[in-house]
Amino acid sequence: MKNIRFATLALAIITMAGLTVAAQAADPVTRTITVTGVGEIASKPDMAEVQISVISDANNAGDAMAQSSEKAKNLVKTAIGNGVAEADIQTGTVSLAPLYKVNKNEKGEDITPPVIVGHRAALSTRIMVRNPGTVGTLLDNLVKAGANRLSGIRFKVSEREKLLNDARRLAIANAKSVATLMAWEAGAVVGKVLRIEDAGSTVPQGRMMDMESESIGMPVMPGEIEVAVRVNVMFTLNDVQ
Repeated sequence: MKNIRFATLALAIITMAGLTVAAQAADPVTRTITVTGVGEIASKPDMAEVQISVISDANNAGDAMAQSSEKAKNLVKTAIGNGVAEADIQTGTVSLAPLYKVNKNEKGEDITPPVIVGHRAALSTRIMVRNPGTVGTLLDNLVKAGANRLSGIRFKVSEREKLLNDARRLAIANAKSVATLMAWEAGAVVGKVLRIEDAGSTVPQGRMMDMESESIGMPVMPGEIEVAVRVNVMFTLNDVQ
């Protein structure tokens, strides 16, 4: 009776082992390839952000602020007169600080305590220009209206998300092209997509260019803004039929 039981148990173990081997044979390890695709697309900017300031010095704080306020009002009027919508004009920073005078010796060392000799008031205004081609003319007119410092020009694109989506399509197509080439050279073909990961994107808005008012007469060239997207895509690999 014991021998029969042992034989039955051994048969069951062998049967289970056979089923396990059969299951493993039916479920082979999936071969994959992961590549990074890059999509780049360039577009001309259709907006420009201009930040310009007025700076006034006076003997007392009230006069300095009043002078800068009057100049700032002139800037707003000039911008509107050049086709800028009032909603696209925004007051930026406002600052007021004393001006000091210090007597120094030949070595550059202070020989007297700082003495307040006046005050400086500065007001900045941020202007969004919907037609970048008019920026040069606008800046010239703003300088004539009293602006004495340009804090920067930054070119932008309004349809940022559309550009990103176009770049994403190019990135995925690039990933598939690269995977197809690499797989073929290795004796395989690309199958279905298993995973897609966003590896980052860049949409440069252009840097703020700092310049004094005397140099504003130079031509303002918007150029192009390049959008770049990177994606990581995993494909299955199949045998060449």
